[in-house]
Amino acid sequence: MDDLPFDPAASLDTDGDEWPDEWNDRCTEFNSTTGLKLDEYPSDPTQWIDSDGDGFGDNYNGNLPDRFPSDPSASKDTDIDGYPDYWNEGKSALDSNTNLKLDEFPFNSTQWNDTDGDGWGDNYGNISWWKDRDIGIFIYGAYKPDRFPQDSTQWNDTDGDGYGDNISGKNPDRFPNDKWDWNDTDLDGIGDNSDYDIDGDKWNNTIETEMGTDPFDINSFPGDIDNDSIPDLFDKDIDGDGWNNSIEAEVGTDIHDNSSYPGDFDEDGVPDIFDLDIDGDGWNNTIEIEADTDPYNASSYPTDFDNDTILDYLDSDIDGDGWNNSIEHQLGTDLYNFSSFPSDLDGDRIPDVFDIDIDGDGWNNTIEIEVETDPYDKLSFPKDLDEDSIPDSLDNDRDGDEVPNADDAYPDDPEKWEKESEKAGEGSIGWWIMGVVGGVMVVGVIGRVVLVRRREGKGDGKEVSCEREIKGGVVDDQESVEKDGDGCSEELEKRGE
Repeated sequence: MDDLPFDPAASLDTDGDEWPDEWNDRCTEFNSTTGLKLDEYPSDPTQWIDSDGDGFGDNYNGNLPDRFPSDPSASKDTDIDGYPDYWNEGKSALDSNTNLKLDEFPFNSTQWNDTDGDGWGDNYGNISWWKDRDIGIFIYGAYKPDRFPQDSTQWNDTDGDGYGDNISGKNPDRFPNDKWDWNDTDLDGIGDNSDYDIDGDKWNNTIETEMGTDPFDINSFPGDIDNDSIPDLFDKDIDGDGWNNSIEAEVGTDIHDNSSYPGDFDEDGVPDIFDLDIDGDGWNNTIEIEADTDPYNASSYPTDFDNDTILDYLDSDIDGDGWNNSIEHQLGTDLYNFSSFPSDLDGDRIPDVFDIDIDGDGWNNTIEIEVETDPYDKLSFPKDLDEDSIPDSLDNDRDGDEVPNADDAYPDDPEKWEKESEKAGEGSIGWWIMGVVGGVMVVGVIGRVVLVRRREGKGDGKEVSCEREIKGGVVDDQESVEKDGDGCSEELEKRGE
């Protein structure tokens, strides 16, 4: 039976893969009319040719496939990443005609090389790593990527601060989950970047730097005699005796010896030599000496009834009630009793007995009595429509429009004083009224009452007139003020009486 009936060069094909087991008698592949080649695996229908002669078939889908069909040094590539799992028997990298390298991760297609040999691959899945490395390539989801591909002691950096998680490796990260810290010089559990005292010598790094000592060396620190953590150079009390260096220097005690310090009888922090109150009883030494009390005895001090630091014999207000002793004495109140003081209804510091405005409402007591308002009640006071300080009941012009109440049609309205019918001036009666009003106005302007008196002290025996302007029949109070005794007001004299 001819297994290959369409080609005269071969007939036998045991495994039925259409590759002949052998050539017919006196035939070769040159006699093949269909391009047949002998089957190198006549009993395996999945393989038929082995291009590199390494014993593994070229068909990827066949049995024992050769993943490197043109390179005899290797055939197996489990993870199909292009790197062989191992060398073919008797072969090595030197036998490779395609520069093959063994796969250091034969079961993972994302890794194949491990430059530092720490078991972590050169390839990486974090695309940001490309900035600081030229080893490996970016592969999404890369297996066991080595963050430090050239350091066999480090491979992972959880917090991404550039320091490896392996505490035993080079440049280890003592805080693998904190990207801001990685070292801890004094092993106090606080990273150097966060530690105010990096070397653990109890001195702040900044102070050490200022003082010129080494903040990374526990044996290098500033001088501090009194161990108060303030460098002597900056310490206002170097020996820690509670006294400022400058004060000690001023009084002559030793600023470096805490058993040498100024005397301070009352322990108020002020040396006795400068203390105005040595015994601390609240009284100035000079006053105590003046009052014949002991400035070195807190139980000996001058009397001061109201505790205002003014001796009673110098105090104008002994009981401190705000009233002068002489006033209290004059009015019969007790100058040694804070609760005994003169009556002062309006609180103006003028005793009621002397106060011309007892209730403080701005009105003289006499006026209030005259108009029958209560001089002891601030809410009871005279009405004063025009606010001229003359009660309406006594004011001849209460609305202040300069028209006397008697002639004012509207005595409580400063804007009106004539009735509308009078202003109209209609008919003969209107004209007559206007004439009368005009006459009154003229009289008001030029009419004067001549007061005759004899000038005294002049010796000439002549009479002179003093004129007062008439306002509604009542002389204006301001103009009635007479100062020089001549009977005429000063205002009238200024007008050229």
